[in-house]
Amino acid sequence: MVGIWRVPSRRLWHLNLLWLSFWCVPAGLWLDGLFPEHELQALHLTFVGGFGSMTLIVATRVIAAHCGFERYWDQNTWPLATLTICFVLALVTRVISEFFLDYYFGMLHMAAGYWLTGAVVWGIVFVPKMLPWHVVADD
Repeated sequence: MVGIWRVPSRRLWHLNLLWLSFWCVPAGLWLDGLFPEHELQALHLTFVGGFGSMTLIVATRVIAAHCGFERYWDQNTWPLATLTICFVLALVTRVISEFFLDYYFGMLHMAAGYWLTGAVVWGIVFVPKMLPWHVVADD
């Protein structure tokens, strides 16, 4: 069972992003229900901050465990720190963009750029680790 009410005890970037993503899903859904006029921001909170971040962090765990790259899970590494920083910047920039209408489209571009930067770094580092010769046999 995952206790999302507690901040992760291990101070790792990716674990904090995973913890944040767990909170983003219900927070976004509740905010959508409570403030329907801000539906788009709330759903971005749910899907970008929640499901998107969660998917890449869980994928990282699977790759680390099954492909022999535990060091990426057990310590702070620059790819996961980059992913975390970029995804948090993307989320915050996208959610607050509605409050800065003069800069709205510029902020959307910035949010997309942050997200894409994090995803590309993740892809460059982790996709090659999924090649067949890295896969460790299950016991």
